[in-house]
Amino acid sequence: MRTPGGREGVDAERSGPALVILGGSDRRPGPVPRGVEGLHFTVGYKGVSILLEGRPLVSHLVEHAREADVFDTVSIAGPPVTFRPFTDAEIIATDGSLACNLEAVTETFLARYGPQGTLAVITCDVLPTADDLRHLALRYEAAGRPAFWFALVRIADEAAIGASHWKSRYWIRPTRTADPIPLLPGHLVICRPSQLRTRFIFKLFHLAYQVRNQELEARKRRLLPRIVAALLQRDLANLLQGQWPTLTYTVTRHGLATFFKLKRGGLDLPTLEWTLSLVLLRRRFRTRRGSVRVEITDRISIAKDFDTVEEIEEGGGTWHGGVWSPRRRRRRGARL
Repeated sequence: MRTPGGREGVDAERSGPALVILGGSDRRPGPVPRGVEGLHFTVGYKGVSILLEGRPLVSHLVEHAREADVFDTVSIAGPPVTFRPFTDAEIIATDGSLACNLEAVTETFLARYGPQGTLAVITCDVLPTADDLRHLALRYEAAGRPAFWFALVRIADEAAIGASHWKSRYWIRPTRTADPIPLLPGHLVICRPSQLRTRFIFKLFHLAYQVRNQELEARKRRLLPRIVAALLQRDLANLLQGQWPTLTYTVTRHGLATFFKLKRGGLDLPTLEWTLSLVLLRRRFRTRRGSVRVEITDRISIAKDFDTVEEIEEGGGTWHGGVWSPRRRRRRGARL
């Protein structure tokens, strides 16, 4: 493992990504899809409240990341008082919303590595093996170290999903002529923050996280007004800085077109990558090919996040935090 410390831009360019584990807490229950009323959803700091073989999940995750031997540093973003007893990894002190935590991570990262550095971010509620992490980091390198990279996980065998069977699938075509296949989102992102619209992305991720387990149509209804409001606010700031206020038009037009293609099962990977480049990247860093890459992988461990007690127990762990179970929805017009 390389040790933390300041680095010149050229060194940051040549080194592996710096990995940050997001150690935030689900402080309150989030929305869930229909049909999960019998499950027990967790509330709390999953990284320390999930125990595997008597040790917190975050300790295992740090260990696996170091064993992978592809990351320049491994650190945790979260409250030091919560994580310090369980790891010797560097801790980025933050304990706010997802957007606030990502902002703290990015500021710390850019101060250390500069604009040429590569940042990897993973949530603290998954446990990929060292081999899985190594494989995915090398796939990022093979893709040419794009500005934004993440993985979607192919569901080759429904039995492998197990207790995570309730999670929403995305039906996407790997190529423009292929049939759509079911995919789950991975929980690892590798990027170059200096090339991204970071403030907008922080807001977008924060909003998307709030509706992460809902059906597509329900997500659109909740997300669209909030995203448009955030876009208009960003465009106003751009206008005051003498820039063209085109963000609202670009994101709304291409985002909605992509959503409807996804809903119909007609979205293909190249279109998704191009749309994300328009939405996520600063204008001068966009290229037609390669600036954003979406990897389809079979490494299912990065998609099986521990949202429920049932998923934790299936993985051989125990939960030591809050629990809630959604109530069964009453049909409209039904008598009490």
